[in-house]
Amino acid sequence: MPKGYIRFFAKIIQFVERGIPVYIFTGNHDLWIQDYLELELGVTVLKGKLEINSEGKKIFVAHGDGLGPKDKKFKLLKKVFTNPFCIWLFKWLHPDIGIKIANLWSRKSRKGHDLETNKDLRAEWLILYALRKLKTQHYDFFIFGHRHIPIEHQLNEISKYINIGDWVVNDTFASFNGKDLSLQYFEAS
Repeated sequence: MPKGYIRFFAKIIQFVERGIPVYIFTGNHDLWIQDYLELELGVTVLKGKLEINSEGKKIFVAHGDGLGPKDKKFKLLKKVFTNPFCIWLFKWLHPDIGIKIANLWSRKSRKGHDLETNKDLRAEWLILYALRKLKTQHYDFFIFGHRHIPIEHQLNEISKYINIGDWVVNDTFASFNGKDLSLQYFEAS
């Protein structure tokens, strides 16, 4: 467990102990996640894509890494990061060195998630992915997070795309009221 996150994990444990189900979607920074969070915190870890039917609405949820027509560099890196030999080599590093490398890599990758480079939402690759999915199957909502850019975008008359952004800079999340899904901004009271 990385240093500095004990209070966050303690809060998750409080939710679980109160009977509030907690689901964690893995993403590009969680490729090596095993069963630790499930065993120690009691959360459910989800990998890949998830389809939810709720209140008559069909919702497609995924982290978003590796989806869409772009993200080719990540698709290649994922093959390296999930290679058993590479994982074995990394395990031989001292944790202080491994965490330092991971944090540097993480900061570098987040710099590429800048909305200014993608002002035209028609070029946003997860929106392109959602539009392609809609050609073969109906979804009311698509929820992604990989790009760390808070976006609420109407794909057509009945389907909406939401990128939930992040908690580090934007304090954003998605909220479903049974009819509509919307992007929300957390404001401390």
